[in-house]
Amino acid sequence: MKCAFKTTSDMLLDHVEIRVCAYVFQEDFDTRQVIILMMAFKVTLNQHNALSKTVWCLPPSFADDVGKGNSIEALHEFYSKDWMRRFDRLQHIYVPIEETRGHWYLMVISIDDQKIYQLDSHPRDDLVEGRQRTIRNIVCIVTVFDNLTKRYLLT
Repeated sequence: MKCAFKTTSDMLLDHVEIRVCAYVFQEDFDTRQVIILMMAFKVTLNQHNALSKTVWCLPPSFADDVGKGNSIEALHEFYSKDWMRRFDRLQHIYVPIEETRGHWYLMVISIDDQKIYQLDSHPRDDLVEGRQRTIRNIVCIVTVFDNLTKRYLLT
């Protein structure tokens, strides 16, 4: 696999990091973004098997479905069983968000701190308002989900 840029010794990359760079920055990169989805699967699987369940790590499709205007009922039916189970000590909710331009950023909800974080490597002034609107929409849906999950006592 050929990398889209030349790595140099100044980058201090090990062999694994070089391979990851070659994969991520290849010319014909697979736009399905399998790495991010697989990470969400891994975190979710670990949480389902952990004694202290504290994290929801949602797949990228969740933000897409919220953006498409899917109903709360449809979202709840699709995501609640596998991705948003009832956790008594839920502390963090992670939602990866991809823009149509191919840029990714991460929304993190800290339950205990009652804060919402936007982790963004490219915070452009002309896109801030749209990204914050997306985050607000997702927060509204997640808040309803958390209440539904508690009400129906999903496990």
